[in-house]
Amino acid sequence: MGELIPLGEWEAEAACRETPNDLYYPSRGDSEKAEFIRMFCELCPVRGECLGYALDKRERHGVWGGTTEKERRVLQRLLRKGLSVEQVVAMVLAGELDEEMAARRTQARRPRE
Repeated sequence: MGELIPLGEWEAEAACRETPNDLYYPSRGDSEKAEFIRMFCELCPVRGECLGYALDKRERHGVWGGTTEKERRVLQRLLRKGLSVEQVVAMVLAGELDEEMAARRTQARRPRE
């Protein structure tokens, strides 16, 4: 079993508290694994706290609060526009950003030059 994810004070309530850390860090391009983890996160009672933590710490890797790195980039733009972490998390949990984040997930990667 891998290391557990250090989530903060709310860790005891997290659905992932007893799962291997590497599960939440799918390989680049492993969209099936990322989607599975995202669905697992949907059931978590502290999904909002987890996402808030990731946004506040500018976590760049892994799935946090049911969001991938690409999705959090969309959310970070909202923070730069002046919204608070709490406002962005509330929008995500209410489903207000589902379309925008889904578009980001399906967007093709640009080839490296």
